[in-house]
Amino acid sequence: MLNSLFLKLRQWDFIASKRHDITLSNSKTTQKRVLKYLRLKSEILYPPIETERFDKNVISKMSPKYTHYYIILSTLTEFKKIDIAVTAFKSIPSVNLIII
Repeated sequence: MLNSLFLKLRQWDFIASKRHDITLSNSKTTQKRVLKYLRLKSEILYPPIETERFDKNVISKMSPKYTHYYIILSTLTEFKKIDIAVTAFKSIPSVNLIII
């Protein structure tokens, strides 16, 4: 039952992908997938980013104790194994770990 539903959705998706004037992708990776799976050439339209928000002097504004650090930007779920990184960094006191 699920296989036939999946096949119908894939067929509908393929047919629907042919009914537009232009195909846009938000990255090179997405562009490659669109070409691979839908056999369509697409143009890349990168998402807008407020570059002014990212100050080049962020490190100089931070406390001196954070001059050498690693950052983990992740969801705190069990399968991400953040606890292993915390345990590893406990044995390296000269390097800081920042978890976001």
